[in-house]
Amino acid sequence: MFKHVCRTFGSMRWKDGSSVFCGNRPLMYQSRRSILLQNYNVEDNNYQFEREERYRLKNVNITQKLPREERWQYRRKMTFLQNNIKFPYHRPKHILEYYSTVALMRLLNMIPLRAALCLGCSIAFVLFHVFRFRVTKSIGRIEAVFGDRYSPQQRKNIAWLSLRNSVFNIVEMFRLRQFTLRKIMHQPLYSAGEEVLKFYRHNGPFILAVPHTGSWELGSAVLALSGIPCVVIVKRQKNLLTDALLNQLRRHVGVEIIYNDSSALKRVIQSTKQGKVLLILPDNHSRTESPKVEFLGGKANLGVGAAFFARKTGRPIYPIVLFRHGWNRHDCKLFDPIYPDQHLDKDADTQRMMQQLMTVFDKEIRQHPEQYFWYNKRWVLDPAWNTRRWK
Repeated sequence: MFKHVCRTFGSMRWKDGSSVFCGNRPLMYQSRRSILLQNYNVEDNNYQFEREERYRLKNVNITQKLPREERWQYRRKMTFLQNNIKFPYHRPKHILEYYSTVALMRLLNMIPLRAALCLGCSIAFVLFHVFRFRVTKSIGRIEAVFGDRYSPQQRKNIAWLSLRNSVFNIVEMFRLRQFTLRKIMHQPLYSAGEEVLKFYRHNGPFILAVPHTGSWELGSAVLALSGIPCVVIVKRQKNLLTDALLNQLRRHVGVEIIYNDSSALKRVIQSTKQGKVLLILPDNHSRTESPKVEFLGGKANLGVGAAFFARKTGRPIYPIVLFRHGWNRHDCKLFDPIYPDQHLDKDADTQRMMQQLMTVFDKEIRQHPEQYFWYNKRWVLDPAWNTRRWK
């Protein structure tokens, strides 16, 4: 029965004739290593996954009295690594998540956009009112940032709109294969994309900084389809099947993927030299100690990737804030670019650029709190997990 279901899903095709899955075969039948090689540059990555797995297995204390089954699995994995053989399996949990995502994606692409958004609104309603998905935590964050500015009912409404908009973002991302510029020409986001294109043609590549507001995935698709070559830095998910599927959607609209690993800086510099624009979400919490930035009424421990890449490449940071009005109307607000100052000290210049950038975002979030994503697992005002100093 399970094999029959796999064959059924594996035969699915999009309207353009391409497979729903990455490659010619369903992802479940591809090894973990082959999926990694699809998402990584082989020369840059240099089989990093095998090295990490070998390092992890070598540090297992085999002198312990392991159960017979675990001892056999350890020897089997070590044999695979030594003989450079692919891992031919995936975790059942990841397989179930993957096929559930594919089924939902197929359903959302079969129905009209308005019906897909209605389905997404229903899912958000269940998550908010039934399962209470991080609702208490998000309302507490809103209260900590705004104090008594909003009543309890208003804070609850802000949390609801934030979750609903996040689900709408997922719906729109799953429908990226049907997305064209013609469908968004009547919206303000299209005219803003033309302004960014003019800035790109006049000044060359830059770093586009976008907070977690509006539909950031749709914004990157608009830029890519407008003729601006874009690269996005993303974090590799634990579920390689779902990760590869989502990256396939991004690549379909022309967005290039760079993973946040040891080779990220090298690939960003190469992409900038090739005239590509780097899209980055700077309002992410950093696990390591980094320069503190005033944001949302506190000292935020944020990743300084935007300022770091700006200094390394000599390109400006172009802040942009996206908005969602109603269900399906998108707009954005452009701000003056922030240029690096090579005459300043590295830490001082990084602090200056990040503070200017987050001041712009802070003002817009306070004016439109329902547009911001309050459900992040790692809150921006939480202390660093690792006390190692940022370098």
